[in-house]
Amino acid sequence: MERDFKDYNERVANNTSICSEDVKGIIDFETVKDRIYACIINYEKNVDIDAPYVKIGNLMICYRVLVKKDEKCIYSLLVMNELYNKWNVNISAEEFLKLAYKNTKRLFPPKYELERFCTMYRISNSAYDRGAVYMLDKKILSDISNELCADKLIILPSSINEVFVTKYCDEEFFEDMKESVKEINSTAVSEEEFLSDTPYIYDNINKEITYDDDSIAPYVVIS
Repeated sequence: MERDFKDYNERVANNTSICSEDVKGIIDFETVKDRIYACIINYEKNVDIDAPYVKIGNLMICYRVLVKKDEKCIYSLLVMNELYNKWNVNISAEEFLKLAYKNTKRLFPPKYELERFCTMYRISNSAYDRGAVYMLDKKILSDISNELCADKLIILPSSINEVFVTKYCDEEFFEDMKESVKEINSTAVSEEEFLSDTPYIYDNINKEITYDDDSIAPYVVIS
């Protein structure tokens, strides 16, 4: 579970890598709005989170504020309701998501590349940190579909940092991938970085993502 605003401030106070200038203006929306970005986490494991979010199937989009980024580390703050309410945001939830996602692409540009010696793409961001949110980007998914000459893709949730994507062949192949995801998550993914045990199917014709025969509201497949 993500720590709340007060816990974060305590960590900031004890972290010599962050100075007061780094967090100055956090409670002022106009000052900080260009540093708000989106990430994606598991819904069930974070259902009690006291923060604004957008639920999408068994996942949720939440928001962070970039405090400081250098060559060694990224310091960010989860946007809790306490902070969000202080901002007194006067835009809709949909507009807030668009703002955050626009910032996400600028602060942490998407990076997707074909894995060596296979027909599987890795989707993340330039920092390989909380880059799984790009699994919702319809342009990225459409580009990969075209590269693989595929009407459908399987999205394999590796962690909150990255996902892998490959061509959907048939139901048997999908079931094999499902078992692989569960096995890898149980042995190689920490609880803090866990995203999902469920592979997803992207339909490039209808531009939507589904899992377990339920649609992940197509309108949040963003660009």
